[in-house]
Amino acid sequence: MKLSELFPDYNGQDNPVIDSLAVDSREPNPNGLFFCITGLRSDGHRYIDQAVRQGAVAVVHSAETDLPAGVIGIRVADTSEELLRVTNLFYAYPSAAMKIYAVTGTNGKTTTAYIMENLLSHVERCAYNGTVGLRINGQLQEGIHMTTPDNLTLTRMIAQVRDAGCDSLAMEISSHALDQRRADNVAVDVAVYTNLTHEHLDYHGTMASYCEAKCRLFRGLKSGAVSVLNRDDAYYEVFRAASAVRTVSYGMHPESTYRISDLSLTATGSHFILHYDGAAYPVETDLVSAVNMYNLTAALAAVHEAGHDLSAMIARAAHIEMNIGRFQAVPNQHCTVLVDFAHTPDGFEKIYAFAKEITSPQNRIITVFGSAGQRDKLKRPILGAVSDRYCDRIILCEDDIRDEDPVVIAAEIAEGIEHKEKVSVIADRYEAIAAAIRESAPGDTVLLLSKGLERHIPKADGDEPWMGDDRAAKKALHEFYGEAADE
Repeated sequence: MKLSELFPDYNGQDNPVIDSLAVDSREPNPNGLFFCITGLRSDGHRYIDQAVRQGAVAVVHSAETDLPAGVIGIRVADTSEELLRVTNLFYAYPSAAMKIYAVTGTNGKTTTAYIMENLLSHVERCAYNGTVGLRINGQLQEGIHMTTPDNLTLTRMIAQVRDAGCDSLAMEISSHALDQRRADNVAVDVAVYTNLTHEHLDYHGTMASYCEAKCRLFRGLKSGAVSVLNRDDAYYEVFRAASAVRTVSYGMHPESTYRISDLSLTATGSHFILHYDGAAYPVETDLVSAVNMYNLTAALAAVHEAGHDLSAMIARAAHIEMNIGRFQAVPNQHCTVLVDFAHTPDGFEKIYAFAKEITSPQNRIITVFGSAGQRDKLKRPILGAVSDRYCDRIILCEDDIRDEDPVVIAAEIAEGIEHKEKVSVIADRYEAIAAAIRESAPGDTVLLLSKGLERHIPKADGDEPWMGDDRAAKKALHEFYGEAADE
């Protein structure tokens, strides 16, 4: 597009064709437009020369700056605001070309969005974008280590989904992204709220600020959209008041629009009755745990509110492909091994409660986890206290340590553990998992928490490859008990 098409008020003598956009000065940007974004840790104005070396022919800036010779400057009041407008225009408003389902909340975002993708893929071409990466037509396109990337990357990805012929996109939106307005130009049709519990207070400061960031999604919904809210969550009324559009609810509360009752859980599947508009629908699914029944009901409500037949979607819920490290079993003949991404006190509470239900009183619950470096330190002793209440054995190890010492992080977690005799610190994650498997007896439940199926561990020098908790468990099971390992 011509520069003047992106900026109608521009009337300079040179009017180059803009072939690409960039917010990262290190990114190749031939015949490009570079946006000087001021973030928490860096200011794009400092990297204009580097951006020009990568091909930028024009720069959008908000501060007074000296530009290299021949480079066009577009001075604006707010570069982030202009980025939202220009990316949508440059990529021809991609979110308007399909149905957008957006999920936010502390826990359950990935699972709920993935369930929606599974349900919808039976009747249309649905993509997923979030913590796991970008998935189009069942194929993972790229891994993104952020739940919601920067606006340029996000808009480009939505355009990729549109260009692949997809009818819909189920996406996660994080509180950081909402606070930083990364998704403000996404036209959301159905917005789902899962829950709000202690997390990210290193960034937001208070639960009130954290809640306000989440509420921004529901305040900014377009006309005709619908909000799907967890009626059982303590912040339900806050989100209902924030929603600018029609609102429905889900949960066990008697006033829920989509009400769950008669819940029955096993280690291999679940059953409940879903009540909607005076009718009762039996739901059978291979998903496990009470929390996943909330995630499933949220997804069913969302796709039904978007116009899909509820009975047909319930039938498809019998089998959900969920190879994403959420309540994920590692099949073996020795004990129950579950891998889960849980990394918050509430997430721990829920998976421990499920483990308690499926583990006989004479057997043990063994947990392996760590806590992320350079992230919310306040939750570390809380994770320890929750684990102490439920678990018979606690092995603390490395997580996404970044530049922190995993032994120091473990000590901070252990501050919340009263029964110190339960605790061991084994910094190496594989050795910790192997120790848990080696110590387990038939009938025990081993929980590998905080990383899910992630294949990397961020350390001080960058990402280090990691086999994944599931593969680590399989390797240990093979080593100690002769179970078949991955090829």
